Formats: sequence, C-alpha cells, structure tokens
Amino acid sequence: MSTLYYRIGQAASRLGTSRYHLRRLADEGLIRHRFTRTGQLLIPHSEIDRLEEEGVPPVPATAEPEDPVEAVENETEAAPRPSPKDELLAAPSRTVISSAEKVLASRHKLEKMRIEEDMEHIKDSRRERREQKATLKAAQEAERQRLAEAQRDLQARAEEQRQRRIWIDSWVRCAINRLPYGVPERYHLDVRRHVEQTLRDLQPSQSYSLVSSLVRAASAKALEPYQREQETEKAVDEGLRILDLGAKNFFNKPTEWQIKAERDVRTALRALPLGATFQEKQATAKTAVHKINAEFEHSRICDRLVGQVFLWGGTDEERRAAKLAVEKALKALPVGSSSTEMDEVKNRALKPFDEAIEKRKRQKGKQEQIEERIDESPNYIQAYLEELDSEDELEFDGTRDLRAWAYELRDAIG
Repeated sequence: MSTLYYRIGQAASRLGTSRYHLRRLADEGLIRHRFTRTGQLLIPHSEIDRLEEEGVPPVPATAEPEDPVEAVENETEAAPRPSPKDELLAAPSRTVISSAEKVLASRHKLEKMRIEEDMEHIKDSRRERREQKATLKAAQEAERQRLAEAQRDLQARAEEQRQRRIWIDSWVRCAINRLPYGVPERYHLDVRRHVEQTLRDLQPSQSYSLVSSLVRAASAKALEPYQREQETEKAVDEGLRILDLGAKNFFNKPTEWQIKAERDVRTALRALPLGATFQEKQATAKTAVHKINAEFEHSRICDRLVGQVFLWGGTDEERRAAKLAVEKALKALPVGSSSTEMDEVKNRALKPFDEAIEKRKRQKGKQEQIEERIDESPNYIQAYLEELDSEDELEFDGTRDLRAWAYELRDAIG
C-alpha cells in the first residue's frame, strides 16, 4: 500500500505554520521527510497526523541562522561591530585567551542547557500528549465497551422477552384449544387475560406439570361465567320440561303460559346468589314451574266452570254477562282453591241472574194466567148477558148481537 505524502506548502497550510519552519525542522531531523529527484521536500501523511496531535515543535536555538541583512534603499550600510580582538592594544595573553575560552565555553554550555531544556520540554509535551491520547483512547474504549455491553444486555433482554412472549402465547393457544366445544369467542379474551396474568410471575424454566395445572385453573376461572350461564340454561330447560302439556305448543310459536313460565324461571334464578349450585338452580326452576302449573290448572278449572254456565231461560246478553261475572269471581280466588269453594263462588255469581230469570218466569206465568182468563172471559160474559137478557134488564137482537157484546167487553177488560 503506497504512502501518502504532502508537499511542504500543503503541510504548512494544514499545520498552520510556515514552510521555512518545517524545512528547518526537517534539516534538524526533527520530522520524518524525503526528497524527490528534483529536490522537493515531502512529508508523510502519518507525520502530519502526529504533528497535529503532538504539536509542531520549535526550531532549536542552535539551528536558527543569523538574520539576513536586507538592503534598504536610501540607507547607508551600518558599520560592522568591532570584535574584541580589534579592541585589544596588544596580543592577548594566555589569561585573556583562557578567560575568553571560558566565557565561550560557558556560553555554549548555557546554550546547550537551553537546548536540553527545550528538548525536555518538547519530550514532556509529547509525553503529556501521548498520555492524554492514551487516556482519551482508554476512555473511548471503555465507553465503547460499555455501549457494547449495554447493547448486548439490551439485545439479551429483548431476546428474553421475545422468548417469554413465545412461551406465553404457546400456553394461551393451548388453553384456548382445550376449551369445550361451543364456547363463544367472547370468552377467548377472558381466557387469554387470566392465563397471561397467571404466567406473569412464572418463568419458562418452571416444570411443565406445574405450569399446565396453573393454566387449567386459570382457564376454568375465566370460564366460570360461561359455566354459570350453561347451568342456568340447563336448569331453565329442565324446569320448562315439567310444564303442563296443556300449556305447551309444540309446533307453532310458544303459548303465553310457556312465555310466562320461562320469564318467571329466569327471574327466580337471577335472584339466587352468585355461588348457587346447579342443584339449587334446578330446585328453584322447578318451584317456579310448579307455580305456573298451579296457575294453569286454576285457570283451566275456571275456564271449565265458565264454560258450564248455560243460564236456562236467559237471553244471550244475560249469558255473556253471567259468564263474565263468574270468570271475574273465580279469578279473584287464590290459586289452589278447592272445587267446593269455586262452585260456591260460581253459584254466588250466578244467583242474581237466576233470580232475575225466575222473577221473569213468575211474571210471565201470571201474564199467561191473565191472558188465559181473558181468553175464557167471553163465555162467562155471554152467560151473564144472557141472564140479564132473560130477566129483561138488557135487550139484545139475537144471539149474534149478544156474542159481539161479550167480545167487546173482553177486549175492554183485557
């Protein structure tokens, strides 16, 4: 893989320094570099990255050249500074030379110390940067590991929840498949809710037998309303089965007695406590139907007694009124009244009508007697008139005239 190099101008622009500074560092061997065949200075990409992280070091003092003298227009050239040698009036002695050498040695020693201090400062700076970089990398690695661990934990929890959801769904499906045939779908949600609530505190590692028994118990609890409803319907059917055959209609729509019996049975069953047993429901339903049978029997006897009302000698209107009176009187009796009591009530209800008919018969007999006597009166009248005629108290023109008089008197008397 080829290495990427920067020209000195590109490197100086990226590092924010001058080309001269980089060239001096290269000359001192403080940065890695290479030259092209044409003498162009190139700096590797990795070295640029290092200098960006660690910073561009300064040029050592010993490597700094003297400032070049630039010619300025209209200015005279400054006179050179006289050397110490030129100021001496005679040849320097050994002491002077030795002192000068000591001064020069001290100066070089001082410069060396400065360079070493600068180098130490650069090393410390580089070491500090490396430590900071290492600390940052360690922190980044720790954060990466923490995030990776958190991601793994999150994925593990998600997988655990997914597996738990699969486990719960499998038990819910098993509970629904075990439901008895004919259970309405609206109870499926109740079964699911009870099973999920039961499995909420269990783990998939629990034994199969334990979980299975708990799921069956939860399903049975969810189906308690359905079981109660089924027991109620069964009790209603068994109760209606003992209804009197005369009160039933097996072909067309149900009779009013069937409707009343079912309504009374359901009302009685609703009055039972929630925890009533099936035997209690059976007994309650049969009791309600027995009451209906008693009412039906009472009604049938009443209808029979009303149908036996003929009211001899009465008019059609009187017969209708008599039947209504008897029916009203019989219905006022409590259910279960004896036949004797019902006959007495019937007779009491018919007594006014019988008395009215008897009175009318007596009046009719009297009228018939009167009419019969009136019809026979002409003979008596004629005999009396003949007696008067024989005694010459009245005179008639023959028997025909006497007979006519007799009929005229009958009509007047009638």
